Formats: sequence, C-alpha cells, structure tokens
Amino acid sequence: MSSLVDRLRRWLSSPHATAAIVLVAVLVGLPSLGGGLVIDDHWHRITLASHDASWSVLAKPWYELFTFSDGDPARTRRIVDLGLFTWWTDPRLTLAFFRPVAAATHLLDYALWPSHPWIMHAHSVAWFAALVAVAAWVYRRLCPSWTGGLAGLLFALDHTHGIPIAWLANRNALVAGVFALAALGAHDVAARGEGGSPPRRAALWSIGSAALFAVALGSGEGATALAGYFAAHLLFLDARAWRTKLASLAPHALVGALWAVLYRAGGFGARGSGMYTEPAREPLQFLAAVAKHLPMLAASELGAPPPDLYAFLPLGVKIGFVAFALLFLLWAATAIARAWRADPVARFFVVGSALAIVPACATLVSSRLLVVPGFGLIGLVALLGAGVADGAAWVPRDGASRRLVRAYVLWASAGHLLLSPLALQVTMQQLPRLERVLERFAVDLPTAPSPTLKRIVLLNAVDAIFVPYIFLAHSAGNGEGATRMPARILTMATGVRVVELVRTDDHTMVVRVDGGFYRSGTELVTRNLDVPMPVGSRVELTDVTIEVLATGPDGVPTEASFRFAESLDAEAYLWERWEGTRLVGVRPPAVGEHVTIPPQIPKLF
Repeated sequence: MSSLVDRLRRWLSSPHATAAIVLVAVLVGLPSLGGGLVIDDHWHRITLASHDASWSVLAKPWYELFTFSDGDPARTRRIVDLGLFTWWTDPRLTLAFFRPVAAATHLLDYALWPSHPWIMHAHSVAWFAALVAVAAWVYRRLCPSWTGGLAGLLFALDHTHGIPIAWLANRNALVAGVFALAALGAHDVAARGEGGSPPRRAALWSIGSAALFAVALGSGEGATALAGYFAAHLLFLDARAWRTKLASLAPHALVGALWAVLYRAGGFGARGSGMYTEPAREPLQFLAAVAKHLPMLAASELGAPPPDLYAFLPLGVKIGFVAFALLFLLWAATAIARAWRADPVARFFVVGSALAIVPACATLVSSRLLVVPGFGLIGLVALLGAGVADGAAWVPRDGASRRLVRAYVLWASAGHLLLSPLALQVTMQQLPRLERVLERFAVDLPTAPSPTLKRIVLLNAVDAIFVPYIFLAHSAGNGEGATRMPARILTMATGVRVVELVRTDDHTMVVRVDGGFYRSGTELVTRNLDVPMPVGSRVELTDVTIEVLATGPDGVPTEASFRFAESLDAEAYLWERWEGTRLVGVRPPAVGEHVTIPPQIPKLF
C-alpha cells in the first residue's frame, strides 16, 4: 500500500502531472459523445435551428437561449396551449437565465454542426478539459507538493460533473466554472504573487480577475459561488493590509453589482416556480432551503450519497436524508477540525465552499450544482488524504480519535479515487437513459403532421414536464432537422396519484386527482404551491377551456372540468393513457361513464 502511495505521490508531484490529468478528463468525458439530445436540448434545437412558424412562440434572440418563460402572460399561455407547460402554469411565470456566453457556444454548435450532436458533446468535453486544467492550476497554487496534483485528479474524476459533461444544456456550468476558477487563480496571483508581485503587476492581475469574473457571470448563475471563495481568500490567504485587500476586490464588487442590476433590469430570474426560491423576494423560504440543502450538498461532495432524488421523496424520508447528511458531516468534522487548526488552506476550502454552496440552495437540490462550490471540498479531501499519507502533525497519533479520523479520510479519499469515477460514468448516462425511457413511453405518439388531428390528450402523463419534451423531440427530430409539429398536446394530470374521470356531456370531461393536480417534483416547475388556483379559475386554450371546480385547503386544484371545442369522440383528438411502460391509445369514456386510473409507478428499466 505504501509503495502505491509513493508512486502516486511521485507522479502527482511531476511537472507533467497536469497534462496527464487533463488527458484523464478527456477520457472520462468520451462516453458522453453518444448521448444525443435530451430534455432542454430539444428546446434549444428548435429555438436555434427551426424556421417553422409552428414554433414561433419559442423564438427569442440567441443570447436569451435560456429564457423559457419571460413573465409575459400572453406568451406563457401560448406555450401552455402548445403543451410544453402544464395547464396549471402561473401566467406570470418567469424562468429566464442570463447566460449569453454559454448561449454563444450553442449558437456555434448549430451554425457549424447542427445535425451532429456527437460533435456538440465533444465541444462540452473540451470545456470540461479546460475546467480541469484551470482547477489543477489553482490547486497547485494553493496546495503544497503533491497535494495540488491529487486535488486536480480528484476534481477530474468527481461524480458531480457527470450531468454537466453529458447534458448539452448544462454546459453553462462548465463554461462558468472555467472562467470562475480562472478568476480565482488570477486573484490569488494578485494577492500572493509568484514570490511577490510588484504593485502594478498585482493590479493588472486583479483587473484581469474581475474581467474573468464578469465573463463567468455571463456564462451562468453558478459563477455567483465565486463570491464565497473571494471572501474566504481575503480572510485566510491574503496577508496584505486590509486596505490593500479590499481595494484588490473592489473591481470584482463592481462587476457583481453591475451584473445584478442588469440581471434585474432585463427581467431575468425565476419567479412563480416551485422549483426555485428568490432570496431577495422570499428570504425566509430561502433560509429554510439553505438549512436543508447545504448539509446534503456538502456531505455528498465529502463522501455521502448524492441528494438528487430528495425532491421526489416522502416527507419522512426527506427528514431522514437531512439527518443522515448532518451525521455524516459530524464524522467528517473529526478530521476537518484538526486540519482547520493547522492549515489556513483548509480554512479557505471549508469557508469558501460553505459560502459558495449557498446560492445553489435556491433551486432543487442536485449534485450537478457543485461544479464551482465543490472545488473547495474536493481540495479539502485531497488535503486530508495527503496529510494522513504524509503523517502530518494534525493527524492523531493513537487512540479512538486516530481511528475515527483515519477511517473518514480513507473512506473519502478512496471513494473519490475509486468509487467516484464509476459514479461519474453512471451519472453521465442518467439523462440519456431517461430520454430512452420516455421515448419508450411515448412510442405511439405521432411524428408527422395530420390534417385532422388537433391535440394529443394525455389522461395521466408519466411526468408533468418530461413527456412534453419527448413530444418536442418527436416533432423536431433528434439530429435529422426540425419538422412541423403534428399537434398540440394537453396533459390532464400526472399519473403518480389516483386519477378519476367522468364524461358529463359530449364535449366535457371532469377530472379529479387524489391529493391535487400538483404537489411535488417536476409538477411544481411552472407553479409555486404558495400561489393558489381558487375555484372558478379558468384556463382558455384554443380548443379547450379548463375550469377549476374544487381545491384543497391550500388552493391546489383537486377537480377541474375540460370542455373541448369538438366532441371528445372527434378525430381532432388522440387520447393516450399511461399504463406500465407505455402510453397507449384509448377511447374517451362514454357520456356518464366514470373511470378510475390507479397510480402508476414508472418502470424505468
């Protein structure tokens, strides 16, 4: 074992280690090349590559590629009518993200190789390689000897990078990460220099760091995490006078303030969605989210299971998940606290990561949000592992504390070196596998225009959001060029709860859902539970009028009528029902007939 550690130490101390680690990153990402287009990628394809008037409602300037809903009720209603949003969508929903730099990379994809998704994925792998190269450079600046090389290797193998590598629409996390970590490295040069930098040279590095920070913010909101590292660097690594330290960060503060003003003035942000919390508008909800999400995200990077399914779990299991994360952090703290007392870099990693995770708590908890926040935690794991291997002074020499510390460090280090690469490969296949599953569910949906078909009606869709994306994929093609949509779609309800239907007349179906039409997970993407839909609320589509007939105590609809412009038996409508592993065609009930559809459990494999 010691000889293996010695070889690893020599290799990671080599000046050629960084190039080898970047090569590892490329090899790690290569399996993603066959991933194709998934989920939001189809929206991007139609936005950038389709010239069909059927999709005109999605049209936005390329630099607003990540604007899905802009708060305009008329536009939102048109998207609902198309079927890409559920009928219970908040008319003033805003899901608009300012990412022009990342958008430009997708514009390049569709300008040069629009029918070759594998090249788009190679483009993402190149960004990941750049991210690892920059991270390795910063780690070597911060950490002594082979610890920096070990941190770079762990960063290249980290499982939290799987979705950003494999999901084209999540490339923004990689792009933002490249410029954010480059900004951090440049700031470290300005603050600590290479054996001491002249004031003028330090000022240039500081200005360059602020410019990189600006590009990072233009790539993705994840770059806001960098503010936490700047604060931690100021506290623990920058030995200059306070006046000089604050002056060095003044350009960054100006960049952040200008970005915030432009972001708000441009109408960007997330409002009306149960998937996001706005810290300034909903401070109490945001603080509650931080209390739950931060421990789970930090623990998942330090060796605990990822929390990606948390939003879909029952309440009791959620409480258990948070409790386990806190207990795991207590175990990790047995080693972290000792390194904290001995090493300012450890203090920088701990505080920087903790602050960096806070912005990520504003949305559904997911390990894919850790590209920038995870930088410090991965560095901390490397520092702990190298410290134990080198017999650092902070490592206990005997007793129970020694066993406890070494057990955690062994678990975290071996897990990142051996288990994390396997989890990374599994994670990279997660969304492509989901895409194949949903395609299997939707195999009977039409893929070509029909002169008579006006709307596909899903009685109990497998998912409130993902099935419409499959409809979008069927309509636009996956690498074969965009085509005309065959029909609109309407998801009456999701199938995870009991759905009761009764046809009251030739044109009307009344639907009742046990517990409410939307309660958890992706059902809340387009409406917040805090915004009720009272009895009498109406949603007017081109050929369907939906009216809320009953609600629960919190204003969530439990019963609604769907009145169609034509008879339910007309050829204008194609009725589909989720059964087991398929969406199957069905006939609408007869007038007066009552149908109960039991809850379904997705058979994914």
